[in-house]
Amino acid sequence: MVDDDAPIRETLRLILEEEGYSVLEATNGVQALTQLRNALGRLVVLLDLVMPEPDGVAVLHEVAADARLTRRHEYIVVTAGNDTFVASVESLVAAVSAQVVRKPFDIDEILEAVANGARRLAPLVR
Repeated sequence: MVDDDAPIRETLRLILEEEGYSVLEATNGVQALTQLRNALGRLVVLLDLVMPEPDGVAVLHEVAADARLTRRHEYIVVTAGNDTFVASVESLVAAVSAQVVRKPFDIDEILEAVANGARRLAPLVR
């Protein structure tokens, strides 16, 4: 989970752990990219687009430019951005096959997106 908002990270971590998921956290794009590159396993990544160092859009650009990162992990873009902002990153989101969840989000929507991401990874984990 990549988000600069500590209360959002804490809430999501607790909910996801309650559902049986292991959770890694990053507060910015630099930490996120380091974790993505160093991960031993495959990850479902909740990525906030608006955050510092670099923002989520820059992280998506890095991921899209690295075929290994694009194929290895599943991405869920979480954004409070307006329709214009979301439309501006639509091709980038598509390039990494990311799901999009809008803030404020419904917990069931996040859980469904994470479960979908985990299912997409499952056939490739074996």
